[in-house]
Amino acid sequence: MDTANATIVVYINGHQSTYSWSTFNQALQSSGCSSNGLDILWMLFCTFQSMFILIGIASKSFQGMQMIAIAIIIALLSYAFTFALGFGQSGSFVGYDGFIFGGNFFHGNNTAIHLAFWLQQLLVTLFLATIILSNLERQLAPPSLILYTLFVVVIVHPPIVHTVWSVSGWLSNLNDQSLFGVGVLDMAGSSIIHLTAGASILIALLLVPQSKDDSFAWHQFTTITSMKGLFIWLGWYGLIQVSTVSVQGTCSSVSMISAVNMTLSAAASGVTISIIRWKWTFVDENAINHGILSGLVAISASAPVVHPISAIGIGIGSAITFVFMDGLLSSHDIIGPRDAIAIHLGNGVFGLISATLLASSSRLSEAAKCNQGLLYESNWNTTRSCGVWEQCDGHLGVKQWAANCIGALVILVWTTLSCFAFGRGMFYMGYMLPFAKDQPVSLLGDDDYSMISDGEFSIYHDFEDHEHGTIDDRSESHYLSRSLM
Repeated sequence: MDTANATIVVYINGHQSTYSWSTFNQALQSSGCSSNGLDILWMLFCTFQSMFILIGIASKSFQGMQMIAIAIIIALLSYAFTFALGFGQSGSFVGYDGFIFGGNFFHGNNTAIHLAFWLQQLLVTLFLATIILSNLERQLAPPSLILYTLFVVVIVHPPIVHTVWSVSGWLSNLNDQSLFGVGVLDMAGSSIIHLTAGASILIALLLVPQSKDDSFAWHQFTTITSMKGLFIWLGWYGLIQVSTVSVQGTCSSVSMISAVNMTLSAAASGVTISIIRWKWTFVDENAINHGILSGLVAISASAPVVHPISAIGIGIGSAITFVFMDGLLSSHDIIGPRDAIAIHLGNGVFGLISATLLASSSRLSEAAKCNQGLLYESNWNTTRSCGVWEQCDGHLGVKQWAANCIGALVILVWTTLSCFAFGRGMFYMGYMLPFAKDQPVSLLGDDDYSMISDGEFSIYHDFEDHEHGTIDDRSESHYLSRSLM
């Protein structure tokens, strides 16, 4: 068909207008009718849905005021400079432009969608901070906890974000000059959020001396814990779309694939870890919750780029990774939130590795059309790799595997060394203080959330029989987990 001479007849309210094909095309382009509005609504919807994660995590905390305080500080810091350090277009380690919403990024033709992207990334940063706060609140004194969390958010996190997710980062798959030409494959934060959070929690536990009194254990009422887990799972449907900033064209299919794979991975992990615990006759009231969270963390790196059967495999692997990491930490007498370290650090690394093994080249190609590169006016990397299982030209699958392994190592080393140096300095200056077990109840809010209470719904349970001076038998037969995340 010769479209050069074709005409289009349009009826609007009974009035007929006739256009040539070329004239009609020019009218569409000059009308200012942009689909950015739909993309903005999509990003805002995913961002606000992600807040369910914060609600789920924060609701298990007895120091909620600290979370509110640090949230408003992080929002102001993100506006001032941390977002610019992460997503500024200059530099391969950190960004150097976009401070206080300056620079071309916030003053181009797509200012509104860039502001929506800022809100989305603010939620990512708040998620990281909330993980650290909720898991160290019973390990560090409140001032030490706030200082340590702010250090991770302000100093440790921005270079990782810039390196992996910005268009100029040396590990970013948006940069055609990135490592091995492919960069790190991490679609929704297995490394940026979870590996960073898990490593920083582990370093804090190693730096601060903890009590090894086995006569008490943290406890959460199971029904309430499961409700919090459902909130987190619901919010994750928004977080998993952090790499899909558009729903135009085939991007709607990409977002649906992410949601389906996330569901399958979480379900497979929850079932697997429950079977493992039952096989070992080891009672764990949070087994399903830990399995679901492990599956969610592991699939974050690859949700839109793997097939459903691969997502199930990733979920099963994440459950095994959690059990292995939890046992490893226990064997080395690591006390405190071992489950959080196993979930975030263990499955953050596992998620990065599994993404390179199981990714599909066709799905990588489709997902690449919908990522953060759309927000930049400059061109981004168009080289598309594949999983190791799939044959790619130029051994791109092997290069992708190597890039993710090196990326995981770089992030782990950067996080551990930075946190160790800062934490050690705080310790020597007397600011890295452990949380006091005998903290007065008045400082904790009410007795239900006191470390010295032993009520029906208390998060703390004393196994010691004070009348006879013995330890309750339940301390040997019942495992009580103190952390949801």
